Amino acid sequence: MSVQTSESAKTEEHKSFDIGEFPQEEFDPFRDAHKLIEILQCIKCERIFREPTTMSCGNTLCHRCAMQASIASSPSLKCPFPNCWRNHTSTELKIDVLLSKIIAIIQTELVLLTRRANQTIVQDMVYSTEICLDGQSCLGRFAALFWQAERGLLRLPHDENVIPLEQSTTPGTTGSDQGTLDLETFNHLKPLVRPELECHICYLVFYEPITTECGHTFCKNCLQRAMEQNPLCPLCRFPLVPEYQCNRVIFNLLNYLVPALAHQRREHVADETTFSNPNERFVPVFICTLAFPQLPMFLHIFEPRYRLMLRRALETDRKFGMVLPSREPGVPGLQFGTMLQIRNVETFDDGRSLIETIGTYRFKIVEWGTRDEYATGRIELVNDISPEEQQVLEDQELQQYSGVVYSDADEDGDYKWLEDRPMDSIPSSQLIELVRQFVHKLQSTESWRNHVADQRPQTQDPPLDRPDELTFWVANILPTHEYERYRLLGTTTSRERLKIVVEWLKELQNLIPQALLFIY
Repeated sequence: MSVQTSESAKTEEHKSFDIGEFPQEEFDPFRDAHKLIEILQCIKCERIFREPTTMSCGNTLCHRCAMQASIASSPSLKCPFPNCWRNHTSTELKIDVLLSKIIAIIQTELVLLTRRANQTIVQDMVYSTEICLDGQSCLGRFAALFWQAERGLLRLPHDENVIPLEQSTTPGTTGSDQGTLDLETFNHLKPLVRPELECHICYLVFYEPITTECGHTFCKNCLQRAMEQNPLCPLCRFPLVPEYQCNRVIFNLLNYLVPALAHQRREHVADETTFSNPNERFVPVFICTLAFPQLPMFLHIFEPRYRLMLRRALETDRKFGMVLPSREPGVPGLQFGTMLQIRNVETFDDGRSLIETIGTYRFKIVEWGTRDEYATGRIELVNDISPEEQQVLEDQELQQYSGVVYSDADEDGDYKWLEDRPMDSIPSSQLIELVRQFVHKLQSTESWRNHVADQRPQTQDPPLDRPDELTFWVANILPTHEYERYRLLGTTTSRERLKIVVEWLKELQNLIPQALLFIY
């Protein structure tokens, strides 16, 4: 029994849902098998797509069907889909690489599974495709319907009166058994198809997939950004035009095969343009090294997850957090970090980037998260207490040593006089002067002239008149382990940082400045 329908009716009804619409209930491989098959059928020949060709309008035909229609309506193809009706040039009729691969995977695996199950198969001499006899398959309803569509036995749109459940089941099995077979077949195919549903630019599940004239598929937003830099295909360098519509077949496959991932991706895209107080939102976090406020940092970004993080940062506020890796199992990074502001970016053809950043402010991570394989964190800003409060704390510390007499400081910058003196007993003004003496001594050395001045121009002008920045500047050049220097990030007074830095200078007095020859 067959049902004759117009091409207009086929195109209007054979899709289970359109762009922007999503399935309202979970996909059932047995109950909804015909819906998935409809997605893979050409409206012209009503077979499973052979060499699928996706046009700029987002609709797909078999390549042979498209070419025949193009010849009939020469010099261009009048699109048979009622949502388009445009004329397409022959340059658009290229094979859809992604869809071809997905269909090939399904065909190959169904043949292999059928052989393993000792199912009787015959050879289709026209298309050289192995198919099941009489539309029956020991692999379940989906496989049976697939092979029927492969032979052109399923008319569009599918009709439950034409395709009753019992017609596509294996003799001797119940509906429950058949549903189990479909589930097993579907679970076998899904992980094989899943890797193909990722964009080659962002390496995530497609969001609004666009298939170009050359047959390659990308996320719509990814392709638009790529074309802003170069109007060529990111994969084959074919010249592209700016107008493409979402690939309807791939869009529908996403929502049937990986609905949870597709939904998650839509939520992530919606969140990318949502901004709020940094204390209330999760920020991207690069777990790599130690960064300090007001100091530049140059980074080489090459991992796919951090390339994605960088792209998102460039599209929003151009910021991301930097923290050191944690030494505790199960904790991705240390608690305190520095927010980096992106200044300049140089991107290479292979996707790598060199970026120049500057530290802006310190933060504390109060909750860890992940997004598309890179870390995120909900943060709290780390600020110094007010100058008045800092002065009160300093007075309290100095008061404890008011009756104690210590030796005077060495005018030559020797730190031996500090060996028996508690840091709490030294006024902040004297601590600042000790740090400045170190900087002046460093600037007079050959190591500074030959190494620092040539290779680290940003260190030529230390902020001697800004004690808050000076401590971070000195910590950044000292040959002290970065996990030790990390202590500065959690401090809330400049005096506390000065004491830590001077303690380091005292411990390193025999190495400075000679050791600096080896760190630049």
